[in-house]
Amino acid sequence: MCGACGRARAWAAGRARRRRPSPPPFPSAVRDRPTALVRHLADSWDFLPSLDAAAAASAAARGAKPFTVVDVGSGAGFPGAALAAARPAWNVTLLDARRKRCDFCAGAAAGAGLANVATLWARAEASEFCRLEVPP
Repeated sequence: MCGACGRARAWAAGRARRRRPSPPPFPSAVRDRPTALVRHLADSWDFLPSLDAAAAASAAARGAKPFTVVDVGSGAGFPGAALAAARPAWNVTLLDARRKRCDFCAGAAAGAGLANVATLWARAEASEFCRLEVPP
């Protein structure tokens, strides 16, 4: 098993321990956990080629700083946590407006050993990551 898969399974195991019986655990058409996990991971990892290219293109400007990814509206941590599991050298911030989600993600990341994950409880438009200047 690859390192990313092991870290992703640890994330999922932590998520399963924190799951509450209601609301229904599967708000999607996928009803079994293995299929749901594989589908979420595959969907999350679809971003990797584009992000790898962005990381390579910005390497000179960043210098020794790690590449940073912000998952805005992270919810249960997908795709951000899956990206962090696949790329341990990147800094991944899971940003959500609900503290409950941030607390869950922080606990799951710690349980999975994802040291490159940070959580930020904030509204996206008020966070430091989303300050864009739009020309007039």
